[in-house]
Amino acid sequence: MASTSRRRNRPATKLTEDVVAEILYRLPAKSFFRFQCVSKSWLALTSDPFYQSKLPCTVSGLFYNVRPALPDRSPFLFKRSTSAYIKLSTVCTLEPTLSFLAPPENIRIVDCSNGLILCSTWNPRSLLSTYFVCNPATKKWAALPERFGRLRKLVLAFDPRRSPHYHVIHFKKSRGSTELETYSSKTGKWGECQPLWDNDSVRILRSPGVYHEGIIYKLAYTHNLLMAVYLEREVHRRIELPSSTDHGHMRFSLQNRCIGLSGGYLHYAHKGKTELQIWVLKDLDNNQWILKHRADIKTIVEMNQGEMALHQLSPFSIGYFDISAFHPDGNIVYLQVLRKLFAYNWNNARLEEVCAFGHGRLLGLFVYTPCFSDCFRNDGI
Repeated sequence: MASTSRRRNRPATKLTEDVVAEILYRLPAKSFFRFQCVSKSWLALTSDPFYQSKLPCTVSGLFYNVRPALPDRSPFLFKRSTSAYIKLSTVCTLEPTLSFLAPPENIRIVDCSNGLILCSTWNPRSLLSTYFVCNPATKKWAALPERFGRLRKLVLAFDPRRSPHYHVIHFKKSRGSTELETYSSKTGKWGECQPLWDNDSVRILRSPGVYHEGIIYKLAYTHNLLMAVYLEREVHRRIELPSSTDHGHMRFSLQNRCIGLSGGYLHYAHKGKTELQIWVLKDLDNNQWILKHRADIKTIVEMNQGEMALHQLSPFSIGYFDISAFHPDGNIVYLQVLRKLFAYNWNNARLEEVCAFGHGRLLGLFVYTPCFSDCFRNDGI
């Protein structure tokens, strides 16, 4: 009786689940997981998908692939890219690492979606790659089942607000056409290929795509074309990109353009011969693009290295000025300028150095936001 009366007198026992959830979600990530062990009710509460969707998502850092410089200029030497992580947030105490999969020098990051990472490891003996989907925050992972043929253009689609399951989409080139092949974590299998479009009319880039609100966006080789694939209906549509008279050279289309999410909207950045343009898609149905910012590339480079840097490299040199990724929370786009990575805030035109790559070459940048929901209950380890 005494213990029962003491429990009734505790104020915490009178709190509703919503109030307890609000308190827990204001804690640092490590404290949040530590307090899951307090009681079964707290564990059930924090494991509920409804409350997990309320957990604030904050960018903690950047994953990237970089190819180290070769010891000499021999054309017969080849060095695979390695993966690394840059911590950005001082609030988040999480230190994500992919060491639970393999050494970082053997991991290549393919895509990132709402806290999940799609990556591959390479076997030098068989010359084959194995693909994994993992959660660096929980250190859980699942290997994709083997299939015939190589996987080239992949997109990871995951949104814990819509579903606890993730999908890996493969844009497969087959006999003059592009087909859609989808792996679902719910079934644990690759689905049947669905035809999308003829390769004569559309060819998409190998650069990372964007998954947002059930739609996958991929840039096409054509300068003014963006492809949108509706995942659930397996249908697609073409979206015209905003036109620009300041086109760069088609040979450098991978560095010239970039799409990403910022502030909940799809953004498009274009590097022309002389200026950087940033657009936002305000209305998908009516294809309404709004120009948010334009800046002179020469001015940005001078802000970084001074006027002498303009004479060191040609404007079309690799690494001179490349658009890498968008920050999802702020008005920031990441730029690689002369072998260094910068965060460019287009609200105040401020350029802030993030890191330097030395003589290495940046091959992919992925903004990482931790996710603490368990989407590997059935297929993970």
